[in-house]
This record gives sequence, C-alpha cells and structure tokens, in this order.
Amino acid sequence: MTSKLVVNTIEADTGISSVSFASSISMSSTSKFHFGDAGIDIGADTNINRPAAGVLGFNINGGEKVRITSTGKVLIGTISSSGSHKLEVNSGTDNEGIKVVSTDAGSYITFADN
Repeated sequence: MTSKLVVNTIEADTGISSVSFASSISMSSTSKFHFGDAGIDIGADTNINRPAAGVLGFNINGGEKVRITSTGKVLIGTISSSGSHKLEVNSGTDNEGIKVVSTDAGSYITFADN
C-alpha cells in the first residue's frame, strides 16, 4: 500500500497551513490527536470544540446546538448555561418542545423519579 502526505506552507519556517492525506489515517491504540480549544471543523458550517474546561460543544451553522459537560449533562438546543439536569432540551423562543413519535402502539416513555 502506498500512502502519501502532502504538507502546504504559506512561507518557509512559518508552520503548517494545510495537510492532506491520500487516504484514511490509521493510528496505534496508544496514539492520539491533540486539537486546541477551537476544535475540529467538519466542513464550512460544522464544528466540534471545547467551549470551556471539561466541556464538548457541537456547533452547526454558527451556533452551539449540543453540549456535553464533564459531569455527564447533555444540553440540546439553546445553550445558555452548564445545565441543571442530566438532560436538558431548550427550545428558546420558538415554542418547540420534545415530541416522541412511534409507529408501534406498544412503545412508550417512562419517566422515573429514582
């Protein structure tokens, strides 16, 4: 198998401005990538980043849509804080909530206070 790594720089000795691979990247089980707080861009309108210490944020179309905190909280929708509950869905001002749709009449959701 032949692999190719192409590195483009703007000027000599200024660092890497872009890297492209001819195929996928394989790494050993002890290797890892390190990305700064700005995160990873996935196309022009999607980004995974670190908006705060211990927080993973998912941005789409210029706004954060999902946040996972270090305490295991998942925030969906309008992100305005670190959340008060393990799962929060905030629709902001568009009056949308949670809708569960099932084609199986036997399906249901149970909310438990344990």
